[in-house]
Amino acid sequence: MTRLHNLKSLIDEIEAAGDPDELTEAAEYLQSFHAKIEVRAMSLATQRNAVMVASATGDKRTLKSFQDSQYDEIRDWARDAQAPRGSAIPRFAV
Repeated sequence: MTRLHNLKSLIDEIEAAGDPDELTEAAEYLQSFHAKIEVRAMSLATQRNAVMVASATGDKRTLKSFQDSQYDEIRDWARDAQAPRGSAIPRFAV
């Protein structure tokens, strides 16, 4: 049994139980998970292109979705692009 099969089985159980609160909670989680996985499935080059376009067009929704990128470069770029023009961007040394 694969992990995806286990996930599908769990979703089927939640659906069969029919509890509206649990269904709502599952739907919200799956929507956020979908966006995260969609970003992480992209190559670095594809993510760079998407963030560049979103930054140029001011698409804050897309920029926010790239906060889930597995690449530091993309997360930083998306965060910086969302900052108001002229504002100082905090930098932290690790």
